[in-house]
Amino acid sequence: MGYRLAEQNGESVAVPRLVFAHLARADGDTIRAALYLLGGGGTDPRTMARDLGMPSIEAAKRAMQYWAGAGLLVSDRDAPLPKTEMQKASAIDLTTLNDPYVSVLCEEAQTAFGKALSRTEMQRLVSLYLNDGWQPDVVLLCCAEVARQAAAPLAR
Repeated sequence: MGYRLAEQNGESVAVPRLVFAHLARADGDTIRAALYLLGGGGTDPRTMARDLGMPSIEAAKRAMQYWAGAGLLVSDRDAPLPKTEMQKASAIDLTTLNDPYVSVLCEEAQTAFGKALSRTEMQRLVSLYLNDGWQPDVVLLCCAEVARQAAAPLAR
């Protein structure tokens, strides 16, 4: 039994090729989030998670971070602190890597540590993912644990 596309009986939405390029790499929630965003669903993670039946608000946030890293979304977070000339010269050009998880790793690691990471620290994180094959979730879990251990002596 063969199939063919049915006639369009309503509104249609243009889907950028960028989304198609990520079909094999992104999970179902991430792809559904892209279609939801393109269809005008909005970027509120609570609403997105509810509307799409995602397991948590964090899943919606991760999906939006993925698409921000891929270039489908633009982050409207507060502007980063001004960099010194030395920091500008040694900044990592992460945009050339074409991997949305790199941006997610860097943003979330900085959030976990509560500070801007140095070039060397970012290179270590990205290297764990790209060169050593660690999953981004594992790298971020390790960051959270290191940050927790660093804060433990202060809490005593």
